[in-house]
Amino acid sequence: MSESKRDVVRSMMIRRSKNAIAQQIAVMSNREHAEVIRQNLNGISTCIGWEIAEEYAFLELADIMEWKRTRVRR
Repeated sequence: MSESKRDVVRSMMIRRSKNAIAQQIAVMSNREHAEVIRQNLNGISTCIGWEIAEEYAFLELADIMEWKRTRVRR
């Protein structure tokens, strides 16, 4: 089964957020906090990816609605 555009966007956002969080963990001075974040990295990045994907879905819907409103009927 092929992935939808939304699935691809969500996967990309999860990867990008995971990378950004990991980079921040590497420079954190409080190692205890960094370790807690590292242990929860997958869950945090998945939440970020899903939240952004939902925003993307809203933008996609708004685009469709605008297209339907402005198209010329034949």
